[in-house]
Amino acid sequence: MIYNEQQFKIAKQQQLERKQQDYAESGYNTAVVNDVIVTIGDFDSDYDSWKSFVVSQMVNMGIPAFLNLTGWDPKDLVESLSDADAMNDTWIDVTIDHFNGLPANY
Repeated sequence: MIYNEQQFKIAKQQQLERKQQDYAESGYNTAVVNDVIVTIGDFDSDYDSWKSFVVSQMVNMGIPAFLNLTGWDPKDLVESLSDADAMNDTWIDVTIDHFNGLPANY
């Protein structure tokens, strides 16, 4: 079967979603960065916490681009960064909303 460009993008996205769901069913938290699935929150994961994932994306994008993407107020961001809980819901929500995050099915 020959796909046009739009069909190829849809097929690739569906494949990523299936693979990400497989990870979730196996107990892995995931996100998507540049069409690559990364794992979050375990000793053998790409990132050890939701917060470390978000901070890494923030640094890679640049803070102004991150603030533009998320709509986060800079003062609120600084306050959230000072929170010691690296797995709190704030970081999970940002990952889900802006990086196709998918928590594991425990």
